[in-house]
Amino acid sequence: MSLAPLWIDGVDPSGVGGKAVFVLAYLVSAVGLVTLVGCRRRGDRVAVLDAGMLAVGLGLLVCVLVEPSVSAAGVSGEVRAALLTYLIIDVLLIAVAARVLFAGLRSPRIWLLAFWVVAQAVGDTVFAVQVLHGSFRFEGPLFVLWLAGYAAVGAAALLPGREVRQGSGRWHRAVGPVAVAAAVVPLPVLLLVHAAQGVAHHVLLIATGSVVITVLALVRGLVAGGSSSAAPRAAVRWSAARFTAGFLVLALLPLGGLAYVAVQQSEAAMRTEVRDRMEVTASVSAQYVGEQLNSLRTLVSSYADRPSLVAALQRPGGPDVGAVELHVRSLYAAHPDLSAAWVLDSKGDILAISPAATSVMSSNFAYRDYFRGALDGDGAYISEAYTRAAPPYERVIGVSAAVHDAKGRVVGVVAIGYRLGAFRTFSTRLADVQGCA
Repeated sequence: MSLAPLWIDGVDPSGVGGKAVFVLAYLVSAVGLVTLVGCRRRGDRVAVLDAGMLAVGLGLLVCVLVEPSVSAAGVSGEVRAALLTYLIIDVLLIAVAARVLFAGLRSPRIWLLAFWVVAQAVGDTVFAVQVLHGSFRFEGPLFVLWLAGYAAVGAAALLPGREVRQGSGRWHRAVGPVAVAAAVVPLPVLLLVHAAQGVAHHVLLIATGSVVITVLALVRGLVAGGSSSAAPRAAVRWSAARFTAGFLVLALLPLGGLAYVAVQQSEAAMRTEVRDRMEVTASVSAQYVGEQLNSLRTLVSSYADRPSLVAALQRPGGPDVGAVELHVRSLYAAHPDLSAAWVLDSKGDILAISPAATSVMSSNFAYRDYFRGALDGDGAYISEAYTRAAPPYERVIGVSAAVHDAKGRVVGVVAIGYRLGAFRTFSTRLADVQGCA
């Protein structure tokens, strides 16, 4: 019979009893570790605080890197809850084992139990990652690791009771801070990375955990500084001050880095938003200009094809200026953004203009781009921008079309001046709407 179903029952939604047994066994193991030693001396309280900081640091690393609470394809909510429960209890067991070791207690039984805690935590962490990613297989080294941990527990139970030795020396005093620092140092890096990636819930979780660790470090500094004699008190206070300062730096560095990343992200987001809005504004403006110019071409061409205007320009004895003026006034009133509308004869002399501009009457504009373009092209022509020769001397675009008689001969040119300011007004209003002004 395969033992795999019994192992996997710990996360199988149908195996509620299996999960309860595993969780209960973990909790009983934690209580058993706690009962190995009390908490009567100041050193014990310092070890408890070190173990607490280690537990918070490891817990944050597990939650951020493994993410057992995040939905995964093919993994139910009950399975994720079971995995999260196992990992939390593993962190608790590590904290209890670290509290014993940080207090300087040494014996073969304690080392075996510590090995079991580490093996169990590593195995459960790898197991959680594999289940969440759908890569777990019954065959593999995980079962060997778990079995080795349980063998260590059995060996610890079979060992005869021996006196637990109290460790001493510089390495003993440094093991707690070093272990805590190893668990805490990656947090600022993760904070900056997830802040840059915009993972808000991780940023909040890491920042909160950093604050908790800092508070525990401050309390540790106060507890460790209460020696009874003057010389040891000074040495302990100096050590506690260095320890506390180190953790304050670890707490302030991620906050400063987070502020920098937040400012950079905000500026980048603002630049991206402005660029996107400007692209939209430019695209819409270009479309609007194209539509306006096409409508002006159509408008001018319709007047150039009017039989009554052709007849007025072909009247024997000279053009019928009165009739031409009626057409010009009608053309000028057809669009609100026109600066002027006018008709020239085939030589470029103005015959009529609206609104009236006596300063240009009888003037010749055969040199203008709009006049030459109308004669050379088959349809309406759009000229380059130029300044009007008559007041108010504004910048306009000329749209013109040649007037042909029945035999195809040019008898005149119809032209309008479209204000460039109309394009600018539209672009400004659109930019105001887009927030790019």
